[in-house]
Amino acid sequence: MKLVTLSLIATLMLSPSLGAQPKPSWRSATASELDTALPARAPVEKERIETEKRTASGIVNSHGKLIAGVVLITAGSYVLINLLVDVSYSLLNPRIRIGGRAGES
Repeated sequence: MKLVTLSLIATLMLSPSLGAQPKPSWRSATASELDTALPARAPVEKERIETEKRTASGIVNSHGKLIAGVVLITAGSYVLINLLVDVSYSLLNPRIRIGGRAGES
């Protein structure tokens, strides 16, 4: 079975023309083609510039420490919760040991 698989892989790698399709040639669009394909002005649904400005100004106007604190607390709690789940698995399931080597039963 391995020999068949290896020969199939070798055949596919050595014959690049097997199943290859000709590549289409690309060309630049002319100005008239672009004018007909693209609208003069794209419609804008709703702009959210105010929210982005507030977020950026909050970081720049010395609120960076608050944002860093929130990120650190969130990341720390995520790590702590994962650690507690891992330890609880070892307490609830006697087949799981902390510090055991792989393959030991």
